[in-house]
This record gives sequence, C-alpha cells and structure tokens, in this order.
Amino acid sequence: MKKAKPFFIPISLFFLTIILRVIPAWKAPLRGDLPNYLIVGKAVLEGKNPYAATNVYSYPPIWMWFEALATWFSVKLNLPFAFIIKIPLLLSDGAIAVLLYKLGRKFKKRKSYYLGFFYALSPVSILITSFHGQFDTLPILAILLAIYFSKNSKNWLSPLLLSLGVALKGFPVLTLPFFLLHLENRRERKLFAFLTIAPVLLILLPFIYLDFPSVIRRLFAYSGSPDYGWTAIIRTIHWLKEQNIFITTPGLKILVQLSKIFFLACYGLLVKTAFIRLKKINLSVLIATTFGLFYFLYGGVASQYLLWVLPFLILIDLKSALIYSGFASLALLGYYFMFLPRLVYWAFSFFLPLSFQEKNIVTTLVSSNITNQELIGNLVNYPLIIKALSVYLATTVLFCVFMGIFLVKNILPRCLVRDEEIF
Repeated sequence: MKKAKPFFIPISLFFLTIILRVIPAWKAPLRGDLPNYLIVGKAVLEGKNPYAATNVYSYPPIWMWFEALATWFSVKLNLPFAFIIKIPLLLSDGAIAVLLYKLGRKFKKRKSYYLGFFYALSPVSILITSFHGQFDTLPILAILLAIYFSKNSKNWLSPLLLSLGVALKGFPVLTLPFFLLHLENRRERKLFAFLTIAPVLLILLPFIYLDFPSVIRRLFAYSGSPDYGWTAIIRTIHWLKEQNIFITTPGLKILVQLSKIFFLACYGLLVKTAFIRLKKINLSVLIATTFGLFYFLYGGVASQYLLWVLPFLILIDLKSALIYSGFASLALLGYYFMFLPRLVYWAFSFFLPLSFQEKNIVTTLVSSNITNQELIGNLVNYPLIIKALSVYLATTVLFCVFMGIFLVKNILPRCLVRDEEIF
C-alpha cells in the first residue's frame, strides 16, 4: 500500500475545513456583529475615522480594512456582505487545521493528522466563524504561526506574526511573556518585544493623532460581555427569577470591572512564576492556562472568546479538547437561541423540542422582518426561550466547573515540569 503524498493530508485538511463551513457562512443572515462590520466598512470607504464616526468599532486598526474590502466586493459582485466578510475567516480556519497538523509533526506527536481533523470538525469553530462571523480565528492563526516559527532560523518572523495578531485583536498580547521566556538573553527578549509592540503602535499612531479620546474610549474601555462564566450564571438566575431577559442585573458592570483587575493580577502572578521557577516551559500549556484563567475569573467572556483556547487544548490533550468542545458548543447554542435565534434556527430547528404548531409559529416569527429584540420578546411567550435559557444556564455552570477542574488537574501541574519541550 502506497503512503500518502506529503501534501495530501494538509490539502485535504484545508479543503475539508472550508467545505464544512461554506454552507452556514452563506446561509447565516446578517445578524450579531455583522451589521456593525458593515457600518464600519462603509465609514472607511467614505474616508471617515471609524473610532470617531461610529460607536461600534472596538478593535485595533487592521480589521477595519477587511470590513471595507468586504463592503466594496459585496457591492461590486452583488454578493451578500455576510458571506464575503467570512471568506478570510474560512481560509484562516483551514490554515489553522493545517498548522495544527504541521505542529504535531514538528514536535513528533503521534497521529498528528488527528489534531487538524479535530479542529476541522469542531462545532465551536464552525459556530463562531461560520454562523456568528467573528474573526478571532485570524489572531489565533497569527499566534500559531508565531509558535511555528519560534524555533526556526528566521526568528524575526515570530514576533512580527505575533504583532499581526495583536494588530487584529488585542488578546494575543497576553501570550507575549511566554514567547520571551524561552529566549536565551535579555537582548533577544527586548528585540522580540519591540518587534511585537512597535508595529501595532505605528499602525495606531495616525488614529491617535486624529482623535486620541475616541481611540482610548473605543479601544481600551471595552470590557467584553457577561455572556459566559460566573457573571453569566448570576445574570441568568436573575432573569429566571424575574421572568424577564431584558432586565438589567444590579451591580453586574461593577463585578465585570473588578473581575478584570483580579484576572490581571492572577495573570501577572502566572507570568512571574513562569520566569522564576522554570527554565523552559511548554508554550501551548502556558497559553491555554492564561485563556483558562480568563474564562474562569473574568466576568466579560463573550461568545467568540470561547475559540481562543481550543487550538492549544488540541495540541496539549485531545481528550480535554473534546470535553471542552462539548460544553462550549452547548453553551454557544444556548446563547445563540437566546439572543440571536435567526443565526442558528434555520440549521438546528429540527432538534428543538417543540410541538408542530409551536414550531410553525416560531418559524414565522424568525422569518419575519421584526427587530431582534421584538423577536426575542415574542419568543418569550413560547417554550423555546425558556428551554434555551435553561440549557444556557446549565452548560455555563458546567463550563465554569470544567475550566476550574481542568486548570487544577491538567494545566497547572504541567507548569511545574522543568525543561519540558516548547511547542
């Protein structure tokens, strides 16, 4: 029996990943964050500063050009903006699947193709990229590429790739100290940090010059959304008690801000411990630990954030990645049915425990032109929302429990192993 050619598995992984995501990317409507992308895209094409001209852009500058290009192409090609904006995300997911396979081979993990196929088939990735249309897959790809080139002769590529991730979304900066950890001397660490941070500041400078307060307000004041984690549990219990999902939970904003401070303190302790106690450390483990702490401690965890840890869990332990994927997928579906039912109803309505009459009523409401808030308000009268709320609460509780157990039993002990191979 002939062995598969070296390029067969990567090509198969790439196209399988994209094929599994094309249909939901095409059929999912312009909901969630996608209308905001369109607003920003139009503003950029009109020559406006999106930080000042819109109230919806909270990212570093690079993503706004993706939004502008998608807006332009959707008009020129007469194709849905909701699909065009997802094309780079589908390509990025395909690249991540291939890169996980390559990293597995590079660091001699058995059956490395399992890593890529796991990501390709992951419902967490499919839901966030193809249905929701969030672009966290792009900075995650940048982090993985930085890891791939971190032990390569072209070491300058690693910090520049990490810089690209930070310039897309800020969260990859949390991984910077762990890249510095395995560098041999202070000079190399300073150069790596400079090549990571300087390009981001350079890209930001024109916007800071134009309107410094707007950049600070939009870029640094954003604190996520209390959709998962312990704050989501508090909020959901309050909703169930009041029988009203539109009511504001008292004190939640303050709790989110306090949780940010607490997370940053714990993160700082993790970084300090890594530098003091360990000579070499598994880079994927430390990154997964950081994101695990973020999920467990921070109160502003939004849906798209649940993708961050997945590729690194896949690199560490497929069993843990499988358990995480189960809880995260159910939590995502519960949330989407609660707040963005149009995103997922067309694909998952068959599985809903509704009577024939109820399903017809819900289908009519979902297909109508009413606003999302009016839609949810109408659906509250039917079992769909209450059932979704119950699933959302249960899976969010289980998600928190899992992350706590995972950190204690799987991640933290590995951080105490000296001279573990970096990948």
